[in-house]
Amino acid sequence: MLSPLFFKKTVYLWAAVFLVLHFSSAVCPAQSTAPENGGGIPDVFVFSDSGNDGNYALLVDKGTQQLMVYESSNGVVREKLRFRCSTGEISGPKQRSGDKKTPEGVYFIVNRFTAKDLTPVYGTRAFPLDYPNLLDKMAGRSGYSIWMHGTDKPLKDRNSNGCIVLENSSIEQVGQYIALNRTPVIIVPHLSFQDVETFKKSREKVFGFLTHWNRALETGSRPDFMKLYRSSALSGVSAWWYEWEKADKAFKATRSPLSVSMQKIAVYRHRDVYLALFDLALESGGRQVYAGTRKLFFKSINGRFLIVGDTYQTSGKKRTGGQFNPFIAACRKLAETIPHLSDLR
Repeated sequence: MLSPLFFKKTVYLWAAVFLVLHFSSAVCPAQSTAPENGGGIPDVFVFSDSGNDGNYALLVDKGTQQLMVYESSNGVVREKLRFRCSTGEISGPKQRSGDKKTPEGVYFIVNRFTAKDLTPVYGTRAFPLDYPNLLDKMAGRSGYSIWMHGTDKPLKDRNSNGCIVLENSSIEQVGQYIALNRTPVIIVPHLSFQDVETFKKSREKVFGFLTHWNRALETGSRPDFMKLYRSSALSGVSAWWYEWEKADKAFKATRSPLSVSMQKIAVYRHRDVYLALFDLALESGGRQVYAGTRKLFFKSINGRFLIVGDTYQTSGKKRTGGQFNPFIAACRKLAETIPHLSDLR
């Protein structure tokens, strides 16, 4: 006959098992799901030199309904945290408003809200994404208000209208790794991996392309710069290039030529499209001016990289006569410190 003590121990054992399963369902151990013969680096990572405020990336695997926080430091990419999440009711990439699909691609968090700003449906925190981005608009994809947010209800798989939903305790932890307009949210149908050698080769090739882009811009070589763009993306460049040529010549005439540098570079990939995010800086006469956070979309076409989209992650402002251009504005700001450059101010 079994003693009462046996039943007591059994009850305690099953209670402990229940608690472990309950809490591990929201926060999973930081472990890689890479195949054993792979390098364990998600193939969405290409290059990162983004400094202290941009060395984290959020990866959303719609297939497994998981969100992972990845850290990139000194060329090493590793998974830091993993959480359960919920995406759109309908599978596939978002195409239009109201289709209940979660977008797929590389997006950035552009704002943050806390509980006092939100209704209970959004839980304790919410982070709007910049969907639709330039690439989405070029492809005719529509929709708005795609957020990553918490919830006051039990979390269920594929149960949102297109947002990325996490339990409140999870969104609170994720929020610690977010830098606005810098931290990417990379959404894929299924996460796949690359080996270390492939990662290194891809990084070198992309870095070479970006170095070429920076050199062509700095030297003011219109032919070299334009050939890096697909013809359909050139109209946007032509709108500001004339003003850049004018500024470049004026600074050279003062014997204080302009130098252009790319800082906090991060490159990600979704399918065959690469996205480079970086700060531009202009320098002349020992003074440096921030010239905007640039965002380039490019892909390999006939064996070479071509830019298919060129925009700014944060401009926001407008000026009379058209879209505010942070790069040209930086030229004018720098000109204020140089005599005989009043025509650029």
